[in-house]
Amino acid sequence: MLKTPPMTKTLLAGAEVWQRPPGASRPEIDNAIYPGLDGLAEAVTEDGLKAQNHPLLTAFDDLQPRIVEDLSDFGFLVKEAAEMVGVKAAVIWPAYSGDAVSSVLVLYLRGGENHRGAAELWSGTKGRFELSLAGGYFSGLDRFARVSRYVNFPMGAGLPGVCWEKSAAKLVPDVGAAKGFLRSAGEGDERLTVGLGLPLLYRTDLRSVLVLLSSVCCPVASVQEIWVQDPEAAGRIVRSQGVYHGHVALAEASQSVAFTPGEGLIGRAWSTARSQLVVGEGVYAELGEARTEATREAGLTFAVAIPVAVIGSVNSAVLLMG
Repeated sequence: MLKTPPMTKTLLAGAEVWQRPPGASRPEIDNAIYPGLDGLAEAVTEDGLKAQNHPLLTAFDDLQPRIVEDLSDFGFLVKEAAEMVGVKAAVIWPAYSGDAVSSVLVLYLRGGENHRGAAELWSGTKGRFELSLAGGYFSGLDRFARVSRYVNFPMGAGLPGVCWEKSAAKLVPDVGAAKGFLRSAGEGDERLTVGLGLPLLYRTDLRSVLVLLSSVCCPVASVQEIWVQDPEAAGRIVRSQGVYHGHVALAEASQSVAFTPGEGLIGRAWSTARSQLVVGEGVYAELGEARTEATREAGLTFAVAIPVAVIGSVNSAVLLMG
Protein backbone atom coordinates (compact mmCIF):
# COMPACT_ATOMS: atom_id res chain seq x y z
CA MET A 1 0.00 0.00 0.00
CA LEU A 2 1.26 3.46 -0.90
CA LYS A 3 2.42 5.28 2.24
CA THR A 4 0.75 8.67 2.29
CA PRO A 5 -0.55 10.52 5.36
CA PRO A 6 -4.30 10.63 6.09
CA MET A 7 -5.84 13.62 4.33
CA THR A 8 -8.76 15.76 5.43
CA LYS A 9 -9.00 17.68 2.15
CA THR A 10 -9.32 16.01 -1.22
CA LEU A 11 -9.38 17.16 -4.82
CA LEU A 12 -12.99 15.94 -5.01
CA ALA A 13 -15.20 18.53 -3.32
CA GLY A 14 -18.76 17.45 -4.16
CA ALA A 15 -20.92 15.69 -6.71
CA GLU A 16 -24.35 15.71 -8.38
CA VAL A 17 -26.36 13.26 -10.45
CA TRP A 18 -28.78 14.81 -12.95
CA GLN A 19 -31.59 12.97 -14.74
CA ARG A 20 -34.23 13.92 -17.27
CA PRO A 21 -37.56 12.53 -16.01
CA PRO A 22 -39.87 10.96 -18.65
CA GLY A 23 -41.76 13.72 -20.46
CA ALA A 24 -39.67 16.49 -18.88
CA SER A 25 -38.04 19.08 -21.12
CA ARG A 26 -35.10 19.76 -18.80
CA PRO A 27 -32.89 17.66 -16.49
CA GLU A 28 -33.32 17.76 -12.72
CA ILE A 29 -31.00 16.93 -9.82
CA ASP A 30 -31.64 13.37 -8.66
CA ASN A 31 -29.10 13.44 -5.83
CA ALA A 32 -26.21 15.62 -4.67
CA ILE A 33 -23.48 15.82 -2.04
CA TYR A 34 -21.94 19.13 -0.97
CA PRO A 35 -19.93 18.38 2.21
CA GLY A 36 -19.14 21.77 3.73
CA LEU A 37 -20.24 23.54 0.52
CA ASP A 38 -23.61 24.96 1.57
CA GLY A 39 -23.13 28.11 -0.49
CA LEU A 40 -22.52 26.08 -3.64
CA ALA A 41 -25.59 23.96 -2.97
CA GLU A 42 -27.75 27.07 -2.67
CA ALA A 43 -26.26 28.60 -5.83
CA VAL A 44 -26.92 25.46 -7.89
CA THR A 45 -30.52 25.42 -6.67
CA GLU A 46 -31.03 29.09 -7.47
CA ASP A 47 -29.16 29.18 -10.78
CA GLY A 48 -30.63 25.90 -11.99
CA LEU A 49 -29.84 25.47 -15.67
CA LYS A 50 -30.45 29.10 -16.62
CA ALA A 51 -27.01 29.66 -18.15
CA GLN A 52 -27.00 29.74 -21.92
CA ASN A 53 -25.31 26.65 -23.38
CA HIS A 54 -25.05 25.10 -19.91
CA PRO A 55 -22.57 22.19 -20.13
CA LEU A 56 -25.09 19.82 -18.53
CA LEU A 57 -27.71 20.53 -21.18
CA THR A 58 -25.07 20.08 -23.86
CA ALA A 59 -24.03 16.70 -22.40
CA PHE A 60 -27.62 15.44 -22.53
CA ASP A 61 -27.82 16.49 -26.19
CA ASP A 62 -24.42 15.50 -27.60
CA LEU A 63 -23.73 12.52 -25.27
CA GLN A 64 -20.16 13.69 -24.64
CA PRO A 65 -18.16 13.98 -21.39
CA ARG A 66 -16.26 17.18 -20.72
CA ILE A 67 -14.10 18.98 -18.18
CA VAL A 68 -15.28 22.50 -17.37
CA GLU A 69 -12.54 24.85 -16.17
CA ASP A 70 -14.62 28.03 -16.34
CA LEU A 71 -17.53 27.57 -13.93
CA SER A 72 -19.20 30.73 -15.22
CA ASP A 73 -20.59 28.31 -17.81
CA PHE A 74 -22.72 26.97 -14.94
CA GLY A 75 -24.04 30.43 -14.12
CA PHE A 76 -22.75 33.51 -12.29
CA LEU A 77 -24.04 32.44 -8.87
CA VAL A 78 -22.47 28.99 -9.14
CA LYS A 79 -19.10 30.42 -10.18
CA GLU A 80 -19.15 32.98 -7.35
CA ALA A 81 -20.10 30.37 -4.73
CA ALA A 82 -17.53 27.91 -6.07
CA GLU A 83 -14.73 30.47 -5.80
CA MET A 84 -15.67 31.11 -2.17
CA VAL A 85 -15.06 27.46 -1.26
CA GLY A 86 -12.04 26.80 -3.49
CA VAL A 87 -13.85 24.83 -6.20
CA LYS A 88 -12.21 25.51 -9.57
CA ALA A 89 -13.49 22.96 -12.09
CA ALA A 90 -16.00 20.21 -12.80
CA VAL A 91 -16.07 16.90 -14.64
CA ILE A 92 -19.27 16.08 -16.54
CA TRP A 93 -19.66 12.32 -17.03
CA PRO A 94 -22.75 10.92 -18.79
CA ALA A 95 -24.32 7.46 -18.53
CA TYR A 96 -26.14 5.95 -21.50
CA SER A 97 -29.39 4.06 -21.97
CA GLY A 98 -29.70 2.92 -25.56
CA ASP A 99 -29.07 5.91 -27.79
CA ALA A 100 -29.70 8.54 -25.13
CA VAL A 101 -28.10 9.92 -21.98
CA SER A 102 -29.89 8.50 -18.94
CA SER A 103 -28.05 10.58 -16.33
CA VAL A 104 -25.07 12.87 -15.90
CA LEU A 105 -22.60 12.85 -13.02
CA VAL A 106 -20.92 16.13 -12.05
CA LEU A 107 -17.73 15.98 -9.99
CA TYR A 108 -16.61 19.31 -8.48
CA LEU A 109 -12.84 19.68 -8.04
CA ARG A 110 -10.86 21.95 -5.73
CA GLY A 111 -7.80 23.97 -6.72
CA GLY A 112 -5.01 26.02 -5.21
CA GLU A 113 -1.61 25.39 -3.61
CA ASN A 114 -2.91 22.74 -1.21
CA HIS A 115 -4.87 20.85 -3.85
CA ARG A 116 -2.47 19.69 -6.52
CA GLY A 117 -3.89 17.08 -8.84
CA ALA A 118 -5.37 16.55 -12.27
CA ALA A 119 -8.39 15.37 -14.24
CA GLU A 120 -7.87 14.42 -17.88
CA LEU A 121 -10.03 13.27 -20.76
CA TRP A 122 -8.29 11.07 -23.33
CA SER A 123 -10.16 10.55 -26.60
CA GLY A 124 -9.52 9.25 -30.08
CA THR A 125 -10.58 10.45 -33.49
CA LYS A 126 -11.84 8.48 -36.47
CA GLY A 127 -9.01 6.92 -38.41
CA ARG A 128 -6.59 7.18 -35.46
CA PHE A 129 -5.72 4.22 -33.28
CA GLU A 130 -4.46 6.19 -30.31
CA LEU A 131 -5.78 8.51 -27.63
CA SER A 132 -4.80 12.15 -27.20
CA LEU A 133 -5.66 14.74 -24.57
CA ALA A 134 -9.14 16.13 -25.26
CA GLY A 135 -9.51 18.16 -22.07
CA GLY A 136 -7.85 18.60 -18.74
CA TYR A 137 -7.74 20.34 -15.39
CA PHE A 138 -4.28 20.61 -13.83
CA SER A 139 -4.16 22.20 -10.39
CA GLY A 140 -0.62 23.23 -9.53
CA LEU A 141 0.83 20.96 -12.23
CA ASP A 142 1.69 23.35 -15.05
CA ARG A 143 4.77 21.47 -16.25
CA PHE A 144 2.90 18.17 -16.27
CA ALA A 145 0.06 19.81 -18.22
CA ARG A 146 2.46 21.00 -20.92
CA VAL A 147 3.96 17.55 -21.34
CA SER A 148 0.56 15.87 -21.48
CA ARG A 149 -0.51 17.83 -24.55
CA TYR A 150 2.20 16.12 -26.61
CA VAL A 151 1.52 12.55 -25.47
CA ASN A 152 -0.54 9.89 -27.31
CA PHE A 153 -1.58 6.45 -26.07
CA PRO A 154 -2.19 3.48 -28.37
CA MET A 155 -4.47 0.73 -27.10
CA GLY A 156 -2.88 -1.08 -24.15
CA ALA A 157 -0.28 1.62 -23.44
CA GLY A 158 -0.34 3.71 -20.26
CA LEU A 159 -3.34 4.02 -17.99
CA PRO A 160 -5.67 5.45 -20.69
CA GLY A 161 -4.64 2.76 -23.16
CA VAL A 162 -5.17 -0.07 -20.66
CA CYS A 163 -8.64 1.20 -19.75
CA TRP A 164 -9.40 1.38 -23.49
CA GLU A 165 -8.14 -2.16 -24.11
CA LYS A 166 -9.93 -3.73 -21.13
CA SER A 167 -13.09 -1.54 -21.28
CA ALA A 168 -12.82 -1.44 -17.49
CA ALA A 169 -11.69 0.84 -14.67
CA LYS A 170 -8.16 0.57 -13.29
CA LEU A 171 -6.13 1.93 -10.37
CA VAL A 172 -2.37 2.52 -10.43
CA PRO A 173 -1.34 2.83 -6.75
CA ASP A 174 1.91 4.71 -7.46
CA VAL A 175 2.20 6.18 -10.95
CA GLY A 176 5.67 7.51 -10.19
CA ALA A 177 6.96 3.96 -9.97
CA ALA A 178 4.78 2.48 -12.72
CA LYS A 179 6.60 1.35 -15.87
CA GLY A 180 3.65 2.30 -18.06
CA PHE A 181 3.46 5.87 -16.81
CA LEU A 182 5.64 7.67 -19.33
CA ARG A 183 5.16 11.27 -18.24
CA SER A 184 7.38 12.97 -15.70
CA ALA A 185 5.46 13.42 -12.45
CA GLY A 186 7.57 16.09 -10.77
CA GLU A 187 9.01 16.18 -7.27
CA GLY A 188 7.94 17.30 -3.80
CA ASP A 189 4.33 18.47 -3.61
CA GLU A 190 4.06 18.05 -7.39
CA ARG A 191 4.83 14.33 -7.28
CA LEU A 192 1.89 12.31 -8.55
CA THR A 193 0.84 9.23 -6.63
CA VAL A 194 -2.43 7.42 -7.44
CA GLY A 195 -3.80 7.20 -10.97
CA LEU A 196 -7.43 6.21 -11.56
CA GLY A 197 -8.84 5.52 -15.04
CA LEU A 198 -12.48 5.12 -16.11
CA PRO A 199 -13.45 4.45 -19.72
CA LEU A 200 -16.77 5.70 -21.08
CA LEU A 201 -18.27 3.53 -23.82
CA TYR A 202 -21.25 4.29 -26.03
CA ARG A 203 -22.45 0.78 -26.81
CA THR A 204 -19.02 -0.71 -27.66
CA ASP A 205 -17.32 2.46 -28.93
CA LEU A 206 -14.94 4.31 -26.64
CA ARG A 207 -15.99 7.92 -26.11
CA SER A 208 -13.28 8.87 -23.66
CA VAL A 209 -11.11 7.75 -20.75
CA LEU A 210 -11.25 9.89 -17.61
CA VAL A 211 -7.97 9.87 -15.66
CA LEU A 212 -7.94 11.28 -12.12
CA LEU A 213 -4.48 11.89 -10.66
CA SER A 214 -3.64 12.38 -6.99
CA SER A 215 -0.53 14.17 -5.78
CA VAL A 216 1.57 13.47 -2.71
CA CYS A 217 -0.12 16.40 -0.92
CA CYS A 218 -3.69 15.83 -2.13
CA PRO A 219 -5.57 12.64 -3.04
CA VAL A 220 -8.51 12.73 -5.41
CA ALA A 221 -10.47 11.03 -2.61
CA SER A 222 -9.57 9.59 0.79
CA VAL A 223 -10.41 6.10 -0.48
CA GLN A 224 -10.37 4.90 -4.08
CA GLU A 225 -11.56 1.38 -4.98
CA ILE A 226 -12.33 -0.76 -8.05
CA TRP A 227 -15.10 -3.36 -7.87
CA VAL A 228 -15.59 -6.22 -10.34
CA GLN A 229 -17.64 -9.37 -10.71
CA ASP A 230 -16.18 -12.31 -8.79
CA PRO A 231 -14.75 -14.64 -11.48
CA GLU A 232 -15.62 -17.64 -9.29
CA ALA A 233 -19.16 -16.63 -8.30
CA ALA A 234 -21.64 -15.12 -10.75
CA GLY A 235 -23.69 -12.28 -9.32
CA ARG A 236 -21.13 -11.49 -6.61
CA ILE A 237 -19.30 -8.14 -6.76
CA VAL A 238 -15.91 -7.95 -5.06
CA ARG A 239 -13.15 -5.41 -4.63
CA SER A 240 -10.21 -5.91 -6.99
CA GLN A 241 -8.12 -2.85 -6.09
CA GLY A 242 -8.05 -0.20 -3.37
CA VAL A 243 -5.95 2.72 -2.13
CA TYR A 244 -6.70 3.96 1.40
CA HIS A 245 -4.24 6.81 2.18
CA GLY A 246 -3.38 5.65 5.69
CA HIS A 247 -6.78 4.22 6.67
CA VAL A 248 -5.32 0.80 7.50
CA ALA A 249 -8.31 -0.58 9.44
CA LEU A 250 -10.63 0.24 6.56
CA ALA A 251 -8.28 -1.39 4.05
CA GLU A 252 -8.24 -4.60 6.12
CA ALA A 253 -12.02 -4.62 6.68
CA SER A 254 -12.66 -4.12 2.95
CA GLN A 255 -11.09 -7.48 2.09
CA SER A 256 -14.15 -9.41 3.29
CA VAL A 257 -16.87 -7.22 1.75
CA ALA A 258 -18.97 -8.31 -1.24
CA PHE A 259 -22.20 -7.10 -2.84
CA THR A 260 -24.90 -8.43 -5.14
CA PRO A 261 -26.47 -6.26 -7.88
CA GLY A 262 -28.87 -3.83 -6.21
CA GLU A 263 -27.26 -4.20 -2.77
CA GLY A 264 -25.57 -1.17 -1.22
CA LEU A 265 -24.15 1.76 -3.12
CA ILE A 266 -21.96 -0.40 -5.37
CA GLY A 267 -24.78 -2.84 -6.07
CA ARG A 268 -27.17 -0.05 -7.08
CA ALA A 269 -24.60 1.48 -9.43
CA TRP A 270 -24.10 -2.00 -10.88
CA SER A 271 -27.80 -2.78 -11.42
CA THR A 272 -28.76 0.66 -12.80
CA ALA A 273 -25.57 1.42 -14.79
CA ARG A 274 -25.80 4.93 -13.29
CA SER A 275 -23.64 6.76 -10.76
CA GLN A 276 -24.89 6.70 -7.17
CA LEU A 277 -24.20 9.06 -4.25
CA VAL A 278 -24.61 8.85 -0.49
CA VAL A 279 -23.76 11.33 2.27
CA GLY A 280 -23.98 11.48 6.06
CA GLU A 281 -25.01 8.56 8.27
CA GLY A 282 -26.25 6.67 5.22
CA VAL A 283 -22.63 6.04 4.24
CA TYR A 284 -22.12 3.48 6.99
CA ALA A 285 -25.04 1.30 5.96
CA GLU A 286 -24.25 1.46 2.24
CA LEU A 287 -20.61 0.33 2.16
CA GLY A 288 -20.84 -3.13 3.71
CA GLU A 289 -21.55 -4.18 7.29
CA ALA A 290 -18.06 -5.59 7.76
CA ARG A 291 -16.51 -2.16 7.41
CA THR A 292 -19.11 0.05 9.07
CA GLU A 293 -17.00 0.75 12.14
CA ALA A 294 -13.79 1.29 10.18
CA THR A 295 -15.55 3.75 7.85
CA ARG A 296 -16.87 5.68 10.86
CA GLU A 297 -13.46 5.74 12.55
CA ALA A 298 -11.89 7.03 9.32
CA GLY A 299 -14.22 10.03 9.45
CA LEU A 300 -15.60 9.41 5.96
CA THR A 301 -18.93 11.10 5.31
CA PHE A 302 -19.69 10.65 1.60
CA ALA A 303 -19.24 8.17 -1.24
CA VAL A 304 -19.62 8.20 -5.02
CA ALA A 305 -20.03 4.99 -7.05
CA ILE A 306 -19.35 5.23 -10.80
CA PRO A 307 -20.07 2.20 -13.03
CA VAL A 308 -18.35 1.28 -16.29
CA ALA A 309 -20.80 -0.29 -18.74
CA VAL A 310 -20.53 -1.90 -22.18
CA ILE A 311 -23.91 -1.97 -23.98
CA GLY A 312 -25.60 -1.41 -20.63
CA SER A 313 -23.81 -4.29 -18.89
CA VAL A 314 -21.54 -3.17 -16.04
CA ASN A 315 -18.13 -4.86 -15.77
CA SER A 316 -16.48 -2.67 -13.13
CA ALA A 317 -17.26 0.19 -10.79
CA VAL A 318 -15.25 2.88 -9.03
CA LEU A 319 -15.95 3.89 -5.43
CA LEU A 320 -14.64 7.24 -4.17
CA MET A 321 -14.96 8.10 -0.46
CA GLY A 322 -14.19 11.29 1.40
